[in-house]
Amino acid sequence: MRLVITETINGVANIVEKASILYIADFDTGASAVPISTYTAKGSLVLGTGSAAIDELVVGADGTILTADPAEPTGVKWIPTISLLNSEADGWINPNKTWVYGDAHSFTLDGGAETVYSVGDKWKATLNGSTLYGYIWEIADTYTCRTVGNALTDHPITLNYYSHADNMVGFPYWFDMATPVFTTTGTAFTNQPTVNHCRFSISGRVLYIKLKATCHATSGGTGEFILTFSDLEFPHFTHGGSGSAFNHSTKKEGYVSASALELNVLRCGLSGGNTLATNSEVFTLDILIEI
Repeated sequence: MRLVITETINGVANIVEKASILYIADFDTGASAVPISTYTAKGSLVLGTGSAAIDELVVGADGTILTADPAEPTGVKWIPTISLLNSEADGWINPNKTWVYGDAHSFTLDGGAETVYSVGDKWKATLNGSTLYGYIWEIADTYTCRTVGNALTDHPITLNYYSHADNMVGFPYWFDMATPVFTTTGTAFTNQPTVNHCRFSISGRVLYIKLKATCHATSGGTGEFILTFSDLEFPHFTHGGSGSAFNHSTKKEGYVSASALELNVLRCGLSGGNTLATNSEVFTLDILIEI
């Protein structure tokens, strides 16, 4: 249909503009047309779901925005804007993905782990009413993240967040480690040293371990001290590292080291392989290990 616009000057009609008018009905006919009936509600969007395939996406709830998500049938979804505001305010990022309990030190998701998370990232989540925290130690595959920190429990995971940042609101930073088993390269321990504290922290790709222990009055261990940690509680040390040891009783400094060839093992002593501490003496270890 053609529309002609005229104006009359001194009794003479002059053509001012010509235009074509297309009716909605012109687009609502034919085998390849999108029927108007596809739209079922105000604000709905009709989006492609594949080759020659479409579907309706109803409008999101108040306070949501549209974002890309290849896992969704239409390739997009509505998410709360509050998650974006929170990530700006306290540094925590809402992944907008469901985490599922794997075991005490892992969670799974529906894919893309390696494109979102990095080793050393911090995480927090709510399980069975408790807020838990930790670090991502390993991205085992596209679906699984191995963690250290608070042990996960077999419950639904809600309010899950992660962060690449170093200084996070509410994050504890230091986590307790299970007591290692002590052996020696010389005389065996009559009694295992008592561990006063053993904890770790991660910054970027560096693991920092601090340990303080006291030898018994009948300790008996000589030579190099070997500390073996459980790989069930803590993932293995895949890279070497070094640090310092200190005998607080004698004020003597020593060494502590980790080797990629010995999983979950720290070795410590005084220079020359001498015994770090004997009966009733207190010693500490500080070590940095690449992860």
